Amino acid sequence: MSLKNNAVLTNKNFMIYCFASLFFVIGGGIIPFLVLLLHHDFNISSSHLGFLFIIIMLSLIPAIVLGGKLADKYNKKKLIIVFRLGYALSLLIYTQINNSIIRLFLLLLAIIFMGISRPSLTAFTFDLFPEADSKKAISVIYIFQNIGNIFVPIISAILFFDTENLFSFYALLTFLGLLTVLFFVKSEKGSYVQQNKEEDEEKLKPVKIKDYFLKRSFGIFFLVLVFYEFSYAQQSYALPIKLEEFGENGVLYYGYLLSLNSALLVCLTPIITFFTKKSKISILLIFSGLFCGIGFGILFFNNHLSVLVLATFIWTIGEILYGTNGIILLKDTLFKKNIGMASSFMFTSRVIGMSLSALLASFLVSQNALHFIWIIVFSISVLSSLILWLYTRKKAV
Repeated sequence: MSLKNNAVLTNKNFMIYCFASLFFVIGGGIIPFLVLLLHHDFNISSSHLGFLFIIIMLSLIPAIVLGGKLADKYNKKKLIIVFRLGYALSLLIYTQINNSIIRLFLLLLAIIFMGISRPSLTAFTFDLFPEADSKKAISVIYIFQNIGNIFVPIISAILFFDTENLFSFYALLTFLGLLTVLFFVKSEKGSYVQQNKEEDEEKLKPVKIKDYFLKRSFGIFFLVLVFYEFSYAQQSYALPIKLEEFGENGVLYYGYLLSLNSALLVCLTPIITFFTKKSKISILLIFSGLFCGIGFGILFFNNHLSVLVLATFIWTIGEILYGTNGIILLKDTLFKKNIGMASSFMFTSRVIGMSLSALLASFLVSQNALHFIWIIVFSISVLSSLILWLYTRKKAV
């Protein structure tokens, strides 16, 4: 399809929003390095990291669910501005405080503000296009976000031992994103969500959260997403701990691998999206689990740097399939026009998966058996793919 006829790439408002998202991704770089930050900035031992990490991650769940409900009810642009502003201010205050307890509270507050804003950031994309173009739009913004992710580990690795300047930089990039959204991105007024108003209002009637969990399909999809998130979370938890085997070069190597991951995401996403555009969403997610399992599973047998690079290449393919199709599966099969809630449950599965990952990895570290986590990840990923295949093989999704 030519650029001239591409409704996604020629949408000026959306492309500006993509650049704003890039700023938000770089400015939100505390999550990938959160484990290392807790370990070095607060002198928390590896054996206690899991417990604290879980507390921080679980605090995100009510924030994300709240963000989803707000995104379906209020102006998403205003929500993004308010809560990302709170995130940036929390980081700036952090740099001016020396008390470790207050610092930890401010770090938690910043993460909560980020969590509330996440559903609005994702849902805003769906407001700009009809359903036929939504997957293309998600793929495009996914590329922009991962361009930002290329720089996050490099910048974080360079400034890692200078937290004040690192957090000030994160806040500055967040402010740039906020100014871009505030002055150059049009709100969703008149967007596709607002068309056919009577039909949309019917679909956007409040739905109790418990009603979703009473649906068998939601329970299965949500469980699979949690398992996938558990597996992919190893790049943020088990992998950096494993790279401590390389001594002082561990943080640097970790930054290189995350940058490689982001570069591959940017380069391969349009290729994979093009060749899979007619494939069933469920099939793509099944292969996502298989690539993830293989990519992390081979780390059990060898920890040479070349194997780490190969593993990153393999699980990155799975990450692309998951990142561009997971939210579409939830939206199309369960949430319809409640995009905010679809986004919030997507991020909730991520938080739960990351928490379980931290819990298991922390336990294995205490038992000097971290290397077994790669076999566990392989098994869970393959099992999740099998569950998804058994449930969707006779369905249209």
